[in-house]
Amino acid sequence: MQAYIVAVIILIVAAACDYKTRRIPNLIIIAGYITAFATMLLLNEEEFYIYFIRALWPIPALFIFYFLKGNIF
Repeated sequence: MQAYIVAVIILIVAAACDYKTRRIPNLIIIAGYITAFATMLLLNEEEFYIYFIRALWPIPALFIFYFLKGNIF
């Protein structure tokens, strides 16, 4: 339960940073990944490799937008 509260706090901080500066610092993103990984290990809901695949697929998928500098239209 505490890990979910930490995750919500990280999301609130990320949303506030995004609203104020139009960017989310890498430190907040890394903190989110660490919290999600710790939650997965504590709850032991899935195998590690399944979580790893689910955690990493957004990186190559969103790299396209990074490469285009967010100008898709």
